[in-house]
Amino acid sequence: MIITDFINTISEHQGFHIERLRLTPKNRSVYELSGNMNCLLSLHYISHRPYRWGVTANVIEELQKQTKPWVVVLFFNSYQTGYLLSSSDVLDYISKKIWPLAKDGDYKPAAPGSYLANNTPFNSFDDFLARLSFILSATTNIQTAIEDAVKQADTLRRRGTGESTKHRNLKNYIKEHPECVGLDGTVFATTEYPFPSGDRVDVAFESSGNSWTVIEVEQEGLAQTIIGLFQAVKYKALQEAVLVSKSVQGSVDAVLVAKSIPVQVKTLAEVLKIKTFEISI
Repeated sequence: MIITDFINTISEHQGFHIERLRLTPKNRSVYELSGNMNCLLSLHYISHRPYRWGVTANVIEELQKQTKPWVVVLFFNSYQTGYLLSSSDVLDYISKKIWPLAKDGDYKPAAPGSYLANNTPFNSFDDFLARLSFILSATTNIQTAIEDAVKQADTLRRRGTGESTKHRNLKNYIKEHPECVGLDGTVFATTEYPFPSGDRVDVAFESSGNSWTVIEVEQEGLAQTIIGLFQAVKYKALQEAVLVSKSVQGSVDAVLVAKSIPVQVKTLAEVLKIKTFEISI
């Protein structure tokens, strides 16, 4: 009844249309919202205490492949009370292993507790719409930030600005402390690792089994870390090409490191399969 009441209420609002979207054969929780707001809603409810929802892992994986922004809604008691989580919120809880993954393939966030510590519940349908509008605006901002990053990268390239002391120190620190990016057993470590293309990655590690990790280092800032993220994508592809060219079996991971990384960039990094670490020295 909670989901039905929500669907009926949002359908009655002028300018909204909502219909179920099948992302997986068994899943029935995802709906597509269009009109005044355009996004995908993964809807979940619990009508009694203790509040413990089930968010299916493979549905989250499918949501990440979609072009539309998506959110997860965790209703409790009624369609007017619950938690509205942006994709950034969800991926942050998952990546930090705050949400436990049960044997049935569902993440099991619960309330109260640390499972939803970064969010507060909405208490009315109007409150829900206001929060959803804010989330979608923030999602749009990442597209603007990407455009700004393109302009800034072009400016930096034309100016040919040199390396800062902070950047150099962080780069050298990572080289000497591979554990800070989750590595151990490295057999090769270097800064300014060169590629045949003329590009150089800030730090490169080779571990046993011909497993490579290439690391792009930035300081902070939305545009700067977006530039770094796409640099990491490039370096990963370049090192994979090097291995193929040498007929060598191996693997390549790419990492973006910065003093602070905006949550929007972390979310995009998840989609692009780039790891992120925040390191301050």
